[in-house]
Amino acid sequence: MNRNSLGVFCKKDKQFYYLESGENHVANTVGRITKTLFARGLLVLDHEKPYTHTQYEVFKVSEAETKGFKMVPIFINDHVRSTFEEKKEETGKWK
Repeated sequence: MNRNSLGVFCKKDKQFYYLESGENHVANTVGRITKTLFARGLLVLDHEKPYTHTQYEVFKVSEAETKGFKMVPIFINDHVRSTFEEKKEETGKWK
């Protein structure tokens, strides 16, 4: 996780979402995250509030960590997800 990359704090469920892309560089992380949140139903478009930017806030990952937000990764693909989970399991074992 790059501490300087941008993520999205969703006001609906009070969680911070960041894009986990492994070693790959992604130029527009906020756009990808918001599209995923639309697909998950956490961001919605309605006629009363047509602006979606009122439903979320954009922070750096380092800022979100200092504020104590719950961090939720959004994986760019299945390979990155499996690699992330393997590394997570390795850090918990004794060597």
